[in-house]
Amino acid sequence: MAATTPTLNLPTEMLLAISEACDPPTAMALSLTCKPLHSTLFPSSNCRLSSGHLIPFLHLLLKDLGPAHFVCLRAVSV
Repeated sequence: MAATTPTLNLPTEMLLAISEACDPPTAMALSLTCKPLHSTLFPSSNCRLSSGHLIPFLHLLLKDLGPAHFVCLRAVSV
């Protein structure tokens, strides 16, 4: 049985308020922490970041991967 996090016990309105207070890359990274949170923050399966938010989002993900990884700006710009 999977354990639930205290964050998921917050009211939906509070989760949405937290997400709306974040910039788009941070809100997207937050939504990737677990499926229920992603479904709450982005109920449509058509959630996409604009091109201006993609690189900051990838840099947020990079913080968790460590120094052996990098963002390839050439691949992102294609």
